[in-house]
Amino acid sequence: MPKAPAMQKQVDTWSEVVARNADLRGADRAVTLLRDGEEPSCMTFAEVDLAARAVASRLLSLAANSEPVLILCEPGLDYQKALWGTIYAGAIAVPAYPPDPTRLKRTLPRLSALVADSRATTVLTTSTILGMASAVSALAPELGRLRWLAIDQIPNEEACEFRPPAQQGDDIALLQYTSGSTQLPRGVVLTHAHLLANCKALFEVCRAAAPLSMASWLPPYHDMGLISGLLLPMFAAASTVLMSPLEFMRRPAVWLEAISRYGVSLSGGPNFAYDLAVRKTTPEQREQLDLSSWRVAFTGAEPIRADTLRRFASAFASAKFSPKALCPCYGLAEATLIVSGAVSTDGARIERVSRSALAQGAGQPPSHDGDATDLVGCGPCIPEHELEIVDRASQRKLPPGQVGEVWVTGPSVALGYWQRPEETAEVFEGCLPGSEARYLRTGDLGFLMAGQLFITGREKDLIIVAGRNLYPQDIERTVEQAHSSVKGGGCAAFSVEAAGAERVVIVAEVDARMAQSLDTVLEHIRDAVRVQHEVEPLRVVLLRPGSIAKTSSGKIQRSTCRAELLAGSLEAIADSTSDSAGRTRPGLTAVQSS
Repeated sequence: MPKAPAMQKQVDTWSEVVARNADLRGADRAVTLLRDGEEPSCMTFAEVDLAARAVASRLLSLAANSEPVLILCEPGLDYQKALWGTIYAGAIAVPAYPPDPTRLKRTLPRLSALVADSRATTVLTTSTILGMASAVSALAPELGRLRWLAIDQIPNEEACEFRPPAQQGDDIALLQYTSGSTQLPRGVVLTHAHLLANCKALFEVCRAAAPLSMASWLPPYHDMGLISGLLLPMFAAASTVLMSPLEFMRRPAVWLEAISRYGVSLSGGPNFAYDLAVRKTTPEQREQLDLSSWRVAFTGAEPIRADTLRRFASAFASAKFSPKALCPCYGLAEATLIVSGAVSTDGARIERVSRSALAQGAGQPPSHDGDATDLVGCGPCIPEHELEIVDRASQRKLPPGQVGEVWVTGPSVALGYWQRPEETAEVFEGCLPGSEARYLRTGDLGFLMAGQLFITGREKDLIIVAGRNLYPQDIERTVEQAHSSVKGGGCAAFSVEAAGAERVVIVAEVDARMAQSLDTVLEHIRDAVRVQHEVEPLRVVLLRPGSIAKTSSGKIQRSTCRAELLAGSLEAIADSTSDSAGRTRPGLTAVQSS
């Protein structure tokens, strides 16, 4: 197996990684930024190092070293300068979404909460975003009190003033804020050593793609985009091609065209990206592509669907895409990023299991097709780490095939949550009988089969009806397939308490133009859920597209959606409820928070 260039010489910090790449590959292209209608812009490894030293020099002149520094840039070259400049200065990088000028009232509260939690006093941004500062300050005065620095106003000449501070592997490198799919975002404390260990493991998982050449449209504010799109290429001294997430959403073909044009070997994204690529490209467009260089197509960050992988492989067969390239993974910010992933070139492992057995906490083959569901394996645990399936009540390991909470330990597991000792102890201090290891309790449910991890859901999202375990992502998948007007990735299934029992509620975004009757859509959804999951939804609510709350990484925020339902703040375009006998009627129903 090829060695990562970063590991040919022992390095302890990311400053050493970037500086070494500048010495060894200074004239080589490190980053290429693509923008529709514009010529690509590039930076070499030497130019990354030069810009980083200039930014670091400015931060050090302001005594910002060892402090959290908010990175508020659009994805691209300025983001690279800000991240590596913060690292060079010995400061703590805090990646964050820049404010959306069209939705300031909706996007600023999360940014304000992140600033308050991180206690950052300095912001690295661009002149364009700095021009919004007055509007931002008017709505969030606490943001106006920060020290704002525009990256593009710091001349490279300041690099000559840079004097590197002393750094070591256990220094904090960044705070990776969780996406907040089940609660408010929390800052995960990651050291240089954590990030290096995870990139080393990620490189080994993706060894089939060596020598690496990469492409990413993923937002760098989220762990998948930050690690796979920025840190891993620098770790491996690999060239990477970046695109805007917004451009990808508008025209997914830009991602595939970049892979084809630049001969990219490693790229990927969440499940929805593969779905979108199939829906938004034509057979004629696909035939113009050559994806034969794409040897590792990773997917993770949300439930991975077997039918999505099959559709993608089939649709892009004409573009020479190999299904063996598909690499399902599992990870989370609390473990830096990756926890498990396929290391072979056999493609995705798909197992057909019993839906009724899953409801009872077991992963086993179905007795008949009507009881079957397909689950995608997320590979074995990454090297130098250990993964266990644990019964949360007894805190004992479960045997293969039994569903429990996923626990992990190893050099990538973070120190904890920033300034939150109680939550850190609860999540990061799991103990197993007979072991002195410190385990991360992921909150995710899954089981082991044939050495691979299969994720079944998230514990806090689990729906329990009459003693049966129902996984919201399974119900949401059924809803998406129930009618053509239901938007993909726009459904939320959760439970509420009604008349002393837990009941299922479904909220779905629909394109009303594709439905002759919204009553028909409601009926199709109810019928599909009733047949597939043997449960009668208490309520089905239809919304306009873009109404459901999502995290910064695009995950459905079920808890937020549930809270909005209970508060009566959802703007429904159609709604129905059912009683215990299954009779439905339009309108609202009285529910209470459990």
